[in-house]
Amino acid sequence: MKSNKNSIDLNSLRKKLLEEKDLSKVWTYFMDNYGENPDFHEQNIPSEPNELLNQFIVQIGEQIFQRSFKAVKITLFKVPNQHFIHGAVFFNGLPGNVIYFEDIHVGLLSVTKSLLTMETMFSRFTAAQVPPKKK
Repeated sequence: MKSNKNSIDLNSLRKKLLEEKDLSKVWTYFMDNYGENPDFHEQNIPSEPNELLNQFIVQIGEQIFQRSFKAVKITLFKVPNQHFIHGAVFFNGLPGNVIYFEDIHVGLLSVTKSLLTMETMFSRFTAAQVPPKKK
């Protein structure tokens, strides 16, 4: 059973995600502070795909690459007590990563556009469900 004695505080990441203009700094901060932190990874549990989040990931990827994808593989993990989801994304084999705070519906998607140049694109997004149109 996982313990909460080393509970990870993600508030500084949340603040950076909301305020930082240079999105690469948000990603670097996440990787530097949580990417290889065993206490953080101990709290992670596999997460079932969130339909809204998955739709955003696919739509943003298609905008970045300016094409549709037949194969988008998304593997997510959740830190339940932090309302935080993160994971890996593959657009036809091109890697990306996502971080997302469920409680504020804000996330960041990083996508490697080319394995030759390692050009990485970042997109901050706010997820909101649009109510269905009334008939």
